[in-house]
Amino acid sequence: MTRQELITWLRGMLGWLGFEATGIEAWSQEQLQRYAVQVWHWLQQATVDALVMVESAGDPDAHRPGSQFYGLLQMGKAAGIDVGINDTSSLLGRPNAAVQAFWDYQKRYEERTGGHPFWMAVLWHDGPGNLRKIQRAMDGGASFAEALTRGTDAMPEYFSRYEGWMRKIAAGFDVAQVVRDKMAGVV
Repeated sequence: MTRQELITWLRGMLGWLGFEATGIEAWSQEQLQRYAVQVWHWLQQATVDALVMVESAGDPDAHRPGSQFYGLLQMGKAAGIDVGINDTSSLLGRPNAAVQAFWDYQKRYEERTGGHPFWMAVLWHDGPGNLRKIQRAMDGGASFAEALTRGTDAMPEYFSRYEGWMRKIAAGFDVAQVVRDKMAGVV
């Protein structure tokens, strides 16, 4: 990424989470890159946390009435088969296995998501076929909100809940501490 692309990306990601990225223009290219990597890793972990909260509010035995899914990260049958798990109910009450299955699934489709938190959430809820439809809609000029309507009927509401949890998680992310660390040479 160029220097300007890094600045734009950081402003966009941090802005989406409710932060301002002021003063980053004065940072060196190396500082921007290190900070972007830190933010990227944090976003991926926060995505797992947000999806757990959307799907189960942290209850490893969660089950919504009328749903076939159980557990922290409620993996459907097709997603399970994609990563070699024929019976996803085997993940029930096994949080480490559920999280590992999530990452295995995300890795399988990494080329489509690029590891981007938005696309990871869409893939998790709607699967690879609907992810592709949503991405094609955006390639055709649709806004992200419009494109979400090309997936399952529940996708816009699901993404809204995911976004809400990402912001709540981000509220606990101490941007000021990251900036202090950067100034001290830690970042």
